[in-house]
Amino acid sequence: MLEDVGLLMMAQPLIPLVITLTCLGLPVAISKLVAEAEAQGQHHKVKKILIVSLTVTATLSLFLTLLTFIGAKLISQYLLTDQRAYYAMLAITPIAPIVVAISSVLKGYFRGRQNMNPLSFSQIIEQLVRIGFINVLVHILLPYGIEFAAAGAMASIFSMGERLS
Repeated sequence: MLEDVGLLMMAQPLIPLVITLTCLGLPVAISKLVAEAEAQGQHHKVKKILIVSLTVTATLSLFLTLLTFIGAKLISQYLLTDQRAYYAMLAITPIAPIVVAISSVLKGYFRGRQNMNPLSFSQIIEQLVRIGFINVLVHILLPYGIEFAAAGAMASIFSMGERLS
């Protein structure tokens, strides 16, 4: 049990780094720009802000996802010093930057429009789904080894977007 948690904790610190590089502080800037455009009645500008920010974050997240995916073997071997963390890294590599980056843009958009209902409902649903995924994937993958169970738990934790954005 402690061993699989250790594998999770080895791979986990890389995710905030990739998410930070992907988001670049955009959610706060997006909410400010959207709020200003809404106040001025420039609805076309709001749409343009959303499209540009989604494009920027999607492009960055795809690039960083590919970079992390390609370098996962080297990162797990030399930086994490345990190759078993490789599977946990592979599990979170496509999920974390893409899901979190896009959700952070949408959160900034809704905050700028001062519409908190979608944010509140999405957080409740995210937590319920995350707990269910952790339980199911760990039980399914545990017979294949601790590294696969750790990868399943890591994928579950970040599947709906970690609270880092």
